[in-house]
Amino acid sequence: MKSASQQSLHRSAICLVASPDSMKDAWVEGGGTRRAGGPVTSTCAAGYWHWAAGSTQRCRCTRLMSYPPPKVRVMTATRLCEMCNTALPARRIPGRPALTCSPECKEARVKMLRKKRYAANRDEAIRNAREWVMAHPERAAERGRRWREANKESIRQSKRAWAAANAENIAAGYARWYAANRERIRAAWLAKQTDVTRALAVERTRKWMQDNPEWRKENRRKWANLNPEKVATIAQRRRARQRKAPAELVTLADLLAEQVHICYLCDLPIDPERKYPDALSASVDHVIPLSRGGSGLRENLRAAHLGCNVAKGDRLIQEMFRSMRPRRA
Repeated sequence: MKSASQQSLHRSAICLVASPDSMKDAWVEGGGTRRAGGPVTSTCAAGYWHWAAGSTQRCRCTRLMSYPPPKVRVMTATRLCEMCNTALPARRIPGRPALTCSPECKEARVKMLRKKRYAANRDEAIRNAREWVMAHPERAAERGRRWREANKESIRQSKRAWAAANAENIAAGYARWYAANRERIRAAWLAKQTDVTRALAVERTRKWMQDNPEWRKENRRKWANLNPEKVATIAQRRRARQRKAPAELVTLADLLAEQVHICYLCDLPIDPERKYPDALSASVDHVIPLSRGGSGLRENLRAAHLGCNVAKGDRLIQEMFRSMRPRRA
């Protein structure tokens, strides 16, 4: 810490910069508002501006300035806007230097800083937001409604962009939901139908099939590849109807579940993983063959190995086992 005499010497040295003929009676720091007198004539080493007022008293900076003398910030190096990299004008700044070149850049910088702060404290921000929503459900709902009303177009564009980027996932989700709710959907559709709407639906389907034969054929082929058991069941019912026998749709899976995966001809287990034309694969057999007046109803159908079914052929079970007995010599 310097003594009072040293400070006085320093102040006198500073005031010697101004000529004796232009001693001033008022001062301002860095272009402030404390101004009195006439035009600026000189600047002392402390950086004060002095105005001549016809007074011979000493410069007030010798009495009012503290040691060491304050520094005036002067922008000498060229600064760039933090958002658009535009060169900011070099100027004397009494306070904090500008960081952006326009109000738009300033707003963009504020948003950027908010995003950075959120990213750095994401978990805490989410926890605080959830706590606030739990504590103020009505206000949260009202705030969400106002935001949706004010951002309808941006919400619509975001949804479209997300749907375009996730088209395959959306299609797969719809397919899973439809497969899990097929019966409910069909029941709801049938409940809404009348004789008129059914007739219109049949006519519309028939016309579409006539206008799109290739597409219809391709769809049938795809469906047959995905549902081989249903194709076999439908073919079996069709054979029964061709012989004027009553028939109903009974799937092989239902018969296997009913028989606990046991062949009714050889009493051996049936492996559902084996596929046609494996002799141990599953098949549907008519207990009384259609050629002998049997029906396609459930009570006349059994699950059997494909080899056992072929060996039985169009015979009854008794005839099959009688033919398998060894003959006496």
